[in-house]
Amino acid sequence: MTSPAVCVTAAAWFTKAHPLAGVARHRCLTLHGTPPRLTVACGACWEYAVRTDATVAALEGLPADLVIDPDLIDEVAVDRACTGQRVHLTDAETLTAVARLRAEGLTLVSVADRLGRDWHTVSRLLREHRTRTQTDTQADATADSGVAA
Repeated sequence: MTSPAVCVTAAAWFTKAHPLAGVARHRCLTLHGTPPRLTVACGACWEYAVRTDATVAALEGLPADLVIDPDLIDEVAVDRACTGQRVHLTDAETLTAVARLRAEGLTLVSVADRLGRDWHTVSRLLREHRTRTQTDTQADATADSGVAA
């Protein structure tokens, strides 16, 4: 018998943030018409999603844990976001969309509105990006000059 603390901890793993949440939810909706109340999917559908994913990964020789590149740009998602569709974008994708829309002459407020984001958030992302870029440029200049940082 599992203790309640373990069950609560285990349950936290199967939220909508889980990489297989969409698969489990789709299966649950297809088989049952609706997932259990306040959850992504029922246990059987979660098990199916997890086991199927592991089986395909093993058959195809894929690594168990994929490393997500935060700088990878999904151009299709960026294109859709730029047309006003609501899609999830990473920070790197958001910056790409902002640059594209600003090049079209949109104001920062209009860009944020088009992307469905708060303009303060977009402004913060741009500031952080500029700061990182300046820091990287300074580090490169220091390395090129042969001076230790």
